[in-house]
Formats: sequence, C-alpha cells, structure tokens
Amino acid sequence: AGGGRGPRLTPVTEGSRRAFVGLSLPASLEAEVSAAAGALRADAAAPSVRWLAAASYHVTLVFLGAMPAEHGVVLRARLPL
Repeated sequence: AGGGRGPRLTPVTEGSRRAFVGLSLPASLEAEVSAAAGALRADAAAPSVRWLAAASYHVTLVFLGAMPAEHGVVLRARLPL
C-alpha cells in the first residue's frame, strides 16, 4: 500500500535551513537515550546514520521544512519559550 518511499525532504539551498519546533529532553531522559543510541551506534547495520551529540537530542513536534535562515529569527521571536 505505501509504495515503499520514505518522506520527501525539502531541499536545503544555500542560506536556508531545515526548521522544526521541538522540545529538549530532561537530563535524566537524555542519559537514557544516549545509552540506547550508543548501542545503536555500535551496530554496523546503520553506517549511514548521522549521529547527534546527546545535548542536541530533542522531540520534534512539527517539521517545518527548509526556509531562509533569517526566517528562523522571526520564528524564534514569535514562539513562547
């Protein structure tokens, strides 16, 4: 049924960035996720995965796609932190 294709990502061009709204993980959960990621990282079956530093782990609430970098400034100003 699904056609076998993954999601299509908006191409990032020079001066643009992929944007999302997300939540940082609490430190206690960050440590658990980091330990689980370490086990996955050691798996040779995932050589093409780009791993993030534990401090960058987050839960993405909504992916906005590629947008000009300057729009990120406006977006951050409008979101309650």
